[in-house]
Amino acid sequence: MYENETLSVIIYFFNKFNEDEAYHIWGGGPYSLGEHMFKKFQNFMSTYGPYGAPAMFLCELDSENYQKVVDRACELYNGRKNRK
Repeated sequence: MYENETLSVIIYFFNKFNEDEAYHIWGGGPYSLGEHMFKKFQNFMSTYGPYGAPAMFLCELDSENYQKVVDRACELYNGRKNRK
């Protein structure tokens, strides 16, 4: 990941990540992966607070789901999507 992508992910988690964003990345609705991921993030928020939760959440993701977060962050804050 490049420096501007790293900064995009950090800004994304502090400014934009919420339930709707989780649904946008992983799909919405009850019992969906988006709902699961948002609940997981909420659990990290209650345990580690607003500064530690994003780091712990990202560390728990596999490479495919991590890339989805990076792509979404770059789409919103880097002016482009990550190219494969």
